[in-house]
Amino acid sequence: MNWPLLIAGILTALVTLVHAFVAERMDIRHLMASDVPLNEKIELRGVWHTFSIALAVSALLSFYAVFVANSALVNAWLLGMAIFHMLCGLMLLLLILFTQRVHLLRVPQ
Repeated sequence: MNWPLLIAGILTALVTLVHAFVAERMDIRHLMASDVPLNEKIELRGVWHTFSIALAVSALLSFYAVFVANSALVNAWLLGMAIFHMLCGLMLLLLILFTQRVHLLRVPQ
């Protein structure tokens, strides 16, 4: 059994639960009551839930990898996790770049 990976999976599962339920109540609900435009509220909530899903997938893949005896398969799952997170980050970056009115990469003059 891979103890470090099991501990990482447990910690990731705990962080996922705190992020998805506790932190959402503390942060997102206050944002929804604010005067921020509706499309930005919806976008932020989508980003919040996408990150929650990415955390949950990480926890599940870590637990699965702990109980797989084949180390090559464990490495493949870990690589898949890394690629999944990179794709989520890229998707969110593209979402921000193409939906914001202000160009984020432009340096102010």
